[in-house]
Amino acid sequence: MRPHPNAAGQLLRRIEVFMREAEMPPSVFGRHAAKDPRLVTDLRDGRKPGIAIIRSADAFMEKWRDDYEAGRVTPLGDRRFHTGFEDTPLADRALRAARNDTAEAIRLLQVAVARLEGAMR
Repeated sequence: MRPHPNAAGQLLRRIEVFMREAEMPPSVFGRHAAKDPRLVTDLRDGRKPGIAIIRSADAFMEKWRDDYEAGRVTPLGDRRFHTGFEDTPLADRALRAARNDTAEAIRLLQVAVARLEGAMR
């Protein structure tokens, strides 16, 4: 069975929407969805995906969304900006609230510390 002639464009649009939703870089998506970190870049450059790639990518996105709804995964963000501190529960919560904006997460944590200091007086 051959994919529809416009399958590549439709798949790429679904992937782009998903990556924004999951805050997932293209290489991470490709690695998880098809064991190919260049998948998204290649699709952007005109690669025609086979039916196996289309099914694999769609299955990964569907499973990720189901896991997200169940609270088993969170948006990944870009790992290049992680410091290690974000692995603590409080920092993780602040980063999620700040949508992975480190400066905003720090500001939120500073507000929380100020409230705690005020409550202790």
